Amino acid sequence: MVFFDDLNYRAIGSVGHASLFSPHNDRGFDSCNHDWDGALIMAGAGIPAQGYIAHSQITDIAPTVLTLMNQAIDPSMAGKSLL
Repeated sequence: MVFFDDLNYRAIGSVGHASLFSPHNDRGFDSCNHDWDGALIMAGAGIPAQGYIAHSQITDIAPTVLTLMNQAIDPSMAGKSLL
């Protein structure tokens, strides 16, 4: 992840523009497309609506996906399922 100007700019995720970053699109702390703390949004069958999950980490994503796929989580894997 690259942070430009303390999140005042973001990298453009598409191609064909005159610049690599944009001062006019998604600027600042919007808690949506980029944020210091990140965001995880899941929806679907078997996924309860939980809202904010305190003490979650990025390492919890893989165990969560494995749980959704009914796969075993290796005990040496970092993180925990959020479900």
